[in-house]
Amino acid sequence: MNDVLVLAESHDGQFKKAAFEVVTFGRKLADQLGAKCHALVLGSVEGAGELGKYGAHAVHHGGADGFDKFDGRDYTTAIAAAADALQAGTVIIPHSLNDPRTIGDKIGCRVRLRCQSTH
Repeated sequence: MNDVLVLAESHDGQFKKAAFEVVTFGRKLADQLGAKCHALVLGSVEGAGELGKYGAHAVHHGGADGFDKFDGRDYTTAIAAAADALQAGTVIIPHSLNDPRTIGDKIGCRVRLRCQSTH
């Protein structure tokens, strides 16, 4: 239960710069923990495999439908489900995401793990 799950944020089908930065950060943390870094992609995004270049051991797609516009409940549900399925010990949410701390708190309560918003 040491693995790290990172949300790779996107907009209009393209990864935001923060997505690559947060994956790199997640990989460094995973290496320190002796764990793997998993990237989670929500929505329709081109080039998800590119996240491996930035350190993701694996890329998981949480679905294309319903994520093109931000909805905190949908994001929380999808991230919590991925964290639970992967038995992640840490979830990293980019600070650029709308309301990352609230989402992190809700995920932490659902699956009892630590969540970190980058800042």
